[in-house]
Amino acid sequence: MVIGSVFFFINRATQDEIRRFVEYVAQMRAERMEIDEDRRRGSGGSGGRDRVQPIIAIDMTKSADPTVVHDGDTVTYTYTMANTGNTPLSNVSISDDVIGNITYATGYQSGDANGDNQLDVNETWIFEGTYNVTSSDETPLENTAIAYGINGQGKTVESEQATASVDILRPGINMTKEATPSQVHDGDTVTYTYT
Repeated sequence: MVIGSVFFFINRATQDEIRRFVEYVAQMRAERMEIDEDRRRGSGGSGGRDRVQPIIAIDMTKSADPTVVHDGDTVTYTYTMANTGNTPLSNVSISDDVIGNITYATGYQSGDANGDNQLDVNETWIFEGTYNVTSSDETPLENTAIAYGINGQGKTVESEQATASVDILRPGINMTKEATPSQVHDGDTVTYTYT
């Protein structure tokens, strides 16, 4: 006898016993097929009970390089996104209050291991965006970004806000000049003082 197998020995079984046995085998086969289907769909194989509920979640961090700039310099922002749920996300994008919208087409750098354009569970994607500092920007230049994704049922999820700060250096110098004496004759010496 093979371990895990069940053998039935029927001796002079009645029609009713045979019918019940056939129904039992059919029920076991149906439950096995349902379990296999649940496993194929990734719901845990519990025979239709206690199905795993989809969790959609995305996390993002943001960094700036360089963090000290002058007017006219370019800042590169790096966004690191992770799917912390249990279902893939598509149409992943970022809304940055300084740069604007960053999409897969315009900002994706790396992380899509299987190339399916979906932020899969446990994948981490890197996006980048750039900004040119202007004289009208306040210092420090602080901005926030939010990542978005959509699950297979069309539900949108967003990350917590991620922030980055950049210091803008605006060097300047003031000078005053004073002459002593302020009135002279030919041959006199004038001393200039620069402050």
